Amino acid sequence: MKYLSTLALLLATTSLASAASNNNESFILQMGTANKGFVSQANGNNTQATTQFGKRNTAVTTQNTQATGNANSSTTFQNGSLNTSFTGQTGGNNVQSTVQVGVGNTALTLQSNTAIDPNSSVTSQFGALNTSIAAQVGGTNTQTTTELGIGNTAATVQLNNVGGNENDSKTLQVGFGNTAVTVQNTAGPAGTTSGQGGVNTSTSLQFGAGNTAITGQNSVGTGQTAGLAQSGVENNAPTLQVGTGNTAVTLQSGSSQGLQGNQDINNSVTGQFGANNFALARQSIADPLGNTASNTSLITQFGLGKGGNAAIVSQNDTGAQPMIGANTQTTLQVGTGNAALTLQTASANLSNSSVTAQFGSHNAAVVVQH
Repeated sequence: MKYLSTLALLLATTSLASAASNNNESFILQMGTANKGFVSQANGNNTQATTQFGKRNTAVTTQNTQATGNANSSTTFQNGSLNTSFTGQTGGNNVQSTVQVGVGNTALTLQSNTAIDPNSSVTSQFGALNTSIAAQVGGTNTQTTTELGIGNTAATVQLNNVGGNENDSKTLQVGFGNTAVTVQNTAGPAGTTSGQGGVNTSTSLQFGAGNTAITGQNSVGTGQTAGLAQSGVENNAPTLQVGTGNTAVTLQSGSSQGLQGNQDINNSVTGQFGANNFALARQSIADPLGNTASNTSLITQFGLGKGGNAAIVSQNDTGAQPMIGANTQTTLQVGTGNAALTLQTASANLSNSSVTAQFGSHNAAVVVQH
């Protein structure tokens, strides 16, 4: 076992030593328990793979490439329990994949990027008490997290710049006591009279009980003239939860007027199946005087026996500025003890529209429109 680990480490060392000046490569294979793999790579193109078997494994990989001929890639596979994987990547396009099997797994992936698009991170954890944290910054950013078991936590933070646009995050958790937190941004200025930002899409699917999904989306843009810019908006966030005691919170924001972005929208669709579900959707668009806009939110809740579902939706438009478009909200609740609250605010030239359908008994619905 020692020999195999040593051989793997030797292979990794040889690979690093013989690599051409703009390449780095590293491969580590370890078997047994309490394995530790530490790798640091700098200004080449950087590729790394770590495979560990047993339990109490630790893999630490840092990569650089700020020279920047781009690339960076890291794959880590761990097997057993109490596995820890840290990966930090900076100046390439950054791709990372982590798979952990067992219980008590922790994966932390940090990516930056000074360059043309990507950042991508895929994390899969199997077992219980898994934690996955991925933070991505300056590329177009895509993150996928899959966790199976109980007590899983996934936090994904994505930002983005120069000019922003896109961010995508999908999280699937199966079991109970799962928490998924997703924060997305995409920014603006620098270049051709600025504005911009836009997109942001997030999907969280949770199966089991006591699940919480929190999604915050922004989309930015603003300034640097040509009609005083702005931009930002589209934002979509479907959430599906199956089980009991589920909580879904979706916050979306806005802007618009000029130099593109996605010229308004915000959509939020939340579907909850089970009992004692809570859904909150908060949407906002500002749009000073781009005059196209929309908020749409559909919340569907199905209770089993005594449903006890609660849905709260708050939609805003431009405040003092006229915006052409709509706030539209549909809430469907099936079961007993359901509560639906819809708040909509409009200004000139905007219609509010709200449909609430409740099936069962002891249901309450309140709609307030301005």
